[in-house]
Amino acid sequence: MTFIPRKSFEPGGFAYEYRSGNCRPLAPNVAGRIQDDGIRCPREWRDLTWDEVMTTRRKHQAEQLERIRRTIHRPAILPCYVWTFFNRQIFPYGGWYCYVVTRQFEDAVNFREFNAPLATSIMTEIPLGILPMAENFIAWMPAFARAYPRHRNWPGGKVFTPNGKRDPRKSGVLHGWLINRRTFSLQRPSGLPL
Repeated sequence: MTFIPRKSFEPGGFAYEYRSGNCRPLAPNVAGRIQDDGIRCPREWRDLTWDEVMTTRRKHQAEQLERIRRTIHRPAILPCYVWTFFNRQIFPYGGWYCYVVTRQFEDAVNFREFNAPLATSIMTEIPLGILPMAENFIAWMPAFARAYPRHRNWPGGKVFTPNGKRDPRKSGVLHGWLINRRTFSLQRPSGLPL
């Protein structure tokens, strides 16, 4: 019979073997005792060394890394919509804002920091007679809201929010596809999986 305390499963831990009334420590490189996976009946016990444990761990880690490296990284294509709105607050966040909204996240195009590649991608894909440059994005947002107004009509033709208050914000919405969180497209790119 072998008594193996928890510390013996860590390198440098101690394990004791108790056989026929004698208690002796196992060798320092022994992690414990296991049964052979052979076909003999009954199975025999043998010492498991730390070298075997570490070799098994390294082999398992190498297999995991190989699986990760073998994975093909496809571009992430997500259905989304572009939402522009005007915030009537005077200080500190008043003005036009643009968001790209998906089921997993919302990317602000011009809040806190300006995402110029995404902004020019949106302007190029939705031409409104404004040159698609990052400098023209502020002028492009009101034109977008006029061209693609957000429909918030509830039964009876009234424009109300779910809490019963009227929603007077100027805003616009258009559905499309977001590719790798950097490019907006109105049509799903062909040949690319979801």
